[in-house]
Amino acid sequence: MVPTPGCISSAITVGSTHSDSNNISYFFNSAAIVDIFAPGSNIYSSVVSGYGYKSGTSMAAPHVTGAVAVLKSINPNASVDEIEQALKGNGVSIIDSRNNLTFPRLDLNASAVAFKNKPIAKLDNDSYSVMVGDDVEFTAYASSDPNNASLIYAWDFGDGISDYQTSEASVNHSYSVMGTYKLGLVVDNGYKFSDLDTAMVTVYDPAVISIIVSGLLF
Repeated sequence: MVPTPGCISSAITVGSTHSDSNNISYFFNSAAIVDIFAPGSNIYSSVVSGYGYKSGTSMAAPHVTGAVAVLKSINPNASVDEIEQALKGNGVSIIDSRNNLTFPRLDLNASAVAFKNKPIAKLDNDSYSVMVGDDVEFTAYASSDPNNASLIYAWDFGDGISDYQTSEASVNHSYSVMGTYKLGLVVDNGYKFSDLDTAMVTVYDPAVISIIVSGLLF
């Protein structure tokens, strides 16, 4: 059994591992109610006389508390449940041999990366009308990243050329055949990919249009 306050259903109940490995500390009670593990054995911490090594879930819990604070700083609107799920869902799986239960061990870097908001891909126009053979500039300066990370732009021109990547929010492309194409853009901030943004590109050929119009005049 896990004693109070860890047995409270609304608590984030923390177990302990050794500070230098995923080996579980066996000085605490383990049960399915334990939510996450963190380093708690031989932790160099402050004591009454200065600093010293201490062990216990009281050493592991501050690791999780600090992780919660980090994720809250990334997304101040996140709920406790959302933060808890991010920490548990991105932890390293470890097995407690005492009960053969699998638990997540805190991985703050993976949790923080997963918790970052997705970047936004946004083309500067919803539609384009271009001429066959013209070197056309497409821009996506309206794209953004909530984490202020640099973006990589992956373009799909709809004519067989896809995943063309640029580090700038603009690209030049020419179409060789008349028709209607779907221009697609996805941006990558190094952690996550944005949703796809699209625009329609109408490609015309003045010579062909002139022939068609001339034919209609007869």
